[in-house]
Amino acid sequence: MTMDPDSKAKLDELIRLVEDNNKAIREVRRYIRVGHFLRVVYWIFILGTAFSAYYFAQPYLGQVKNTFEDTKSDIDGISSFLEGFKK
Repeated sequence: MTMDPDSKAKLDELIRLVEDNNKAIREVRRYIRVGHFLRVVYWIFILGTAFSAYYFAQPYLGQVKNTFEDTKSDIDGISSFLEGFKK
């Protein structure tokens, strides 16, 4: 079966357009995959930084907590001492 030249030209143009669309769709899919990968790396970095900062700051936070508790107990001692004078 033979095709007339006009149909052949239209078919060739359609094939070219389909190939261009396929190439563009593959590029878009690749950019989406790279974007997802970079988003995962970003969140791993953010969460890793937060956890490591907490890990390294934990001894200092313990010292601050102990200082706060000591100060609170000193204030409670002074309050009870002053209550003795009120009676």
